[in-house]
Parts: sequence; C-alpha cells; structure tokens
Amino acid sequence: MDTSNRIKQRMQALGLKAAQIVREAGVSKGAVSHWISGLSKPSGQNLIALSKVLKCDPNWLITGVESQGPERRAEWMGTVEFWEEGDPLKEDEIELPFYTEVKLSNGSGSVIKLDIQGAKLRYPIPVLKERGITPEHAACIEVKGPSMEPVLPNGTVVGIDTSNTEILDGKLYGIDHNGMPLVRLVYRTPGGGFRLKCYNVAEYPDELITGESLKHVRVLGKAFWYSVMI
Repeated sequence: MDTSNRIKQRMQALGLKAAQIVREAGVSKGAVSHWISGLSKPSGQNLIALSKVLKCDPNWLITGVESQGPERRAEWMGTVEFWEEGDPLKEDEIELPFYTEVKLSNGSGSVIKLDIQGAKLRYPIPVLKERGITPEHAACIEVKGPSMEPVLPNGTVVGIDTSNTEILDGKLYGIDHNGMPLVRLVYRTPGGGFRLKCYNVAEYPDELITGESLKHVRVLGKAFWYSVMI
C-alpha cells in the first residue's frame, strides 16, 4: 500500500471528502487531488497538517510504519524566525544556537561546534519549560539535502535537547557523523551499537554504527521540535 492508498484509507475510515481536507488542512484543491491520485506526496508542514486532519502518524502516512513510543513525532510549529546578534529579545524568548560543520585549517577533516556568533533562532522559553528542557541544553540543526524527505525536507530546522542522548528506538536525534551534523531516526542494535535511518530510504539506506565507527559518530540530543522552511 502506498501513500495515496493510505490517505484514501483514512478518508474512508473518517468519512472525509477531499473538500473537507482542503478546508481543514489549509491546502489547495490541486494538492489534495495529487496526493489522492498518487501524482505527488505531502511533505513538510502540509504533511503535518494532513496527518492531523486524518488523525494518523505522519511517518505511517509516508512509509506505512508507525513511529514508536508515546511521543510519535516532533512538533511542527510554523516557520522559524532567524535573527542576528544585537536584535532585542522579548522577555519570554531565548536565542538558540546552531550546530555547524567547521573545516579544520590543516585539511584533516571537520568538527562540529555550536555557532554562538552566527544566526540564531528565537524560541519561547515557556515552550521549553513545558517540555522540561533547560534553555542551556536547547540547540538547533538544519537539515541539508533530501535524506529526510518528505517529512523533513531540505532547510528544515530541528530543535534538540542536548541533555537527552539516551536512544529510544525510532525517535529523531541530532547526530555528529564524523564532523557532519545530521538528523536521523535512531535504533539500538545488539552489542551497544545503533542504526541510523532516513525517511528517504530509496536513496539513503540504513547505516549500522558498530565497532570502530562508534568512535566517529555520537548522539548530540533528542529532537523536541522542528520547523519546515517554506
């Protein structure tokens, strides 16, 4: 069963018509028609909006596999607002830095660091508190490339809790992959290793991290929020 069939399955189960999805999800009639016919797949904020209307897990809608655990997904909360140093903060806001890849001057590779001098993201402190996240442990990673499409397209910003690195199977995590910041679904494997999974499995097969490779890959933190760039 593909995505279009799963959409039609949920529409039938809920007694929904295409016009209702257009209205409740805030998308165009043409987009819904293409999703139902299989000409295209929903992605980003449209995928989240559609999954809410269809009352289902967005990961299941795309892949047919349910996300695991009580928290099915990170939460999409609209487009992000970048700002530069010097812009005033509101009383209930905090600046979240980004993990960035930095090329070593000697040409031997790259490392990841928090770029506290560059562009940052405004984020409401009350929302962090609701999630039990202390501000100093909140940071961001930008998804680059098509590896996490269609759920997290290129340009998506993912907020991670750096104090939470314990792996829960099927959850989203920020990853330091030999000096490259990535966002992946992570699963534990026997012997203390883990498996990295992309949503775009057709182009990016699962990667097993075991043995010596464990020295070059580390979990930066668990995702608690993401925002799709549109």
